[in-house]
Amino acid sequence: MRPALSLIVLLVAALGSTGAVADLEARSPVPSKRFEARAPVPSKRAPVIEARAPQPSKRAPAPAPSKRAPEPQPSKRAPQPQPSKRAPEPQPSKRSMVEQIAIYNEDLSAKFCPAPSKACPIGRVSKMPETLAEWDGVEFECVGFNVDLKACGGCGTVDVSHDCTAIPNALAVACVQGGCQVSSCKPGFTPSLTAPGSCIAL
Repeated sequence: MRPALSLIVLLVAALGSTGAVADLEARSPVPSKRFEARAPVPSKRAPVIEARAPQPSKRAPAPAPSKRAPEPQPSKRAPQPQPSKRAPEPQPSKRSMVEQIAIYNEDLSAKFCPAPSKACPIGRVSKMPETLAEWDGVEFECVGFNVDLKACGGCGTVDVSHDCTAIPNALAVACVQGGCQVSSCKPGFTPSLTAPGSCIAL
């Protein structure tokens, strides 16, 4: 132990005499571990914000047709105009119908001739005209229904029973108060007593 200690003392004395102190030697600066340049480390408190590609915002969706503004449709409150039930097509009034019936039933033949004569169509027809339009479409003559042989009690052109000259087998006839009377008949026949205006066989 002593030789080693003596050696150390001698060595320190030698170094001291030369003025070289190990602790005072100029050393190249060594960076302190406390000030070493560290690569930046992302802070846990400040997360890195990655750059993202722009995307449509969920809060601003693409505009869609509004449900509150549908396409215009025909209003149910404004239907197509229809004929009013309160304004039916014009129809003949009851008064006009009564007037027409009265004219229809009236003997118009008396209106075309002076009294007491009446009008009868000329030529054979199936019925008497009943309206002004029908009378306007036929030819007629004025006769006396009380005395006329061919219009005795009516128009013989409409009903042959009013034509006294058309009585079968009659020779002498007359119109008395609108009725045909037979005074003589052809040989083999005699005037009927039960059916005036006719001839019966003997």
